[in-house]
Amino acid sequence: MFMTVAIEAGKLPPGERLRRILRGEQLEWRDCVCRGNRYRHIIWHGPPEKLPWGKLALLCPRPRTPVLLPPGLLPPQDSPVRAYHPQAFTARVIVAAARQAMEQTDGRGLIGLLDPQGVTPWACGEWLCCCRGVRVYTLRRSRYAAMETLLREQYGLPLLWAETPAGLEDCTLCAAPVPTGVIRVRRPVLCADRSGVQGSPTVNRLTLLLPPPEAAEVPPGVAPTAFWGMVTECGPRRVALPLTIGQCRIDGRLAEFGELARLIHT
Repeated sequence: MFMTVAIEAGKLPPGERLRRILRGEQLEWRDCVCRGNRYRHIIWHGPPEKLPWGKLALLCPRPRTPVLLPPGLLPPQDSPVRAYHPQAFTARVIVAAARQAMEQTDGRGLIGLLDPQGVTPWACGEWLCCCRGVRVYTLRRSRYAAMETLLREQYGLPLLWAETPAGLEDCTLCAAPVPTGVIRVRRPVLCADRSGVQGSPTVNRLTLLLPPPEAAEVPPGVAPTAFWGMVTECGPRRVALPLTIGQCRIDGRLAEFGELARLIHT
């Protein structure tokens, strides 16, 4: 079981807001189910800075329950609340976004993979049908040995290497599925939020284009992409979700994801 938190300060009429304050009902919750996965949805009718972290911790069904908080809200250091960060799901979304962007181009270029710690060899297998090869920058090449053999022997797809990030500049686009330190590449780069990767341009804050049934299951006040990341990562029942990207940030500017393909062509 996991938890989601929504802030609805100022959305109630003044009379209703005063009644809740007097009765101590600013914090309400309900148990919900999404695709067979149970979760608890918390609604706080007050300003974010006054969220009662102690009461929120008491609503957790067990210690270390993952809690999806609104963007920019972090628990105090002394709070037992464990904020959920969809790292594995974000990596999957970034890899899917690179595939989608390549499919929107001619599909004959190279994809650059920025993976200094060698934790995402699986990404290469996701790009088999959308490019002519993958060039990898990593400090732990041995972790790619099995994937290199698989791609060469079964699919005839070469796995190329870059000794430095500059070696990725002949790629159509690059992807950094997990956050890294400061790395600069003069190519479009898809990366996780709060990563140190800088591209030309830098593309992050990827938002899924959810089908209507999946969009309807997101509780009000909760980020849809992060919610489905929590469902797929924290729920005991596996959920198959189409990873189609709808919007993103291109150098900090909100844009439709299809704009990236147009930038690559130009």
